[in-house]
Amino acid sequence: QSEEEDNAAFVCDYSIFKDIYKLNMRNLERLNITIFLGLITILPADKKEHTDLLLLDKIMEMFLDTLKHNLRKGDTISRYGPSQFAILLPAINHKTGTIAMERVKKAFYSQHSIPDFVISYKIKPIVSKPR
Repeated sequence: QSEEEDNAAFVCDYSIFKDIYKLNMRNLERLNITIFLGLITILPADKKEHTDLLLLDKIMEMFLDTLKHNLRKGDTISRYGPSQFAILLPAINHKTGTIAMERVKKAFYSQHSIPDFVISYKIKPIVSKPR
């Protein structure tokens, strides 16, 4: 593993992402930390159903690269579907999670011009289940 990869966010298949999510759920209360689950969606600006899937896939690859290099190494990223990424963000609060998401969007838009697509996101804290 290169030093650059060591400092990038962790990217994995969704099956592994679910296991990491479960592991984080178990540690939430014990470690007294907050973890946010983020969902990023990239859709055509005109909301048409007949999206060019090859173009979308290329944009998703470019966005994944931006995610990897603009999130912290403690963050976990997985492709969730054709147009979505799921992200685990250990963050102090909702505001810091939002700042991270905005930083990624800004970095992506500064590197790439994709006027036909819109990037949106939602983040929410993961709450441990009562015992």
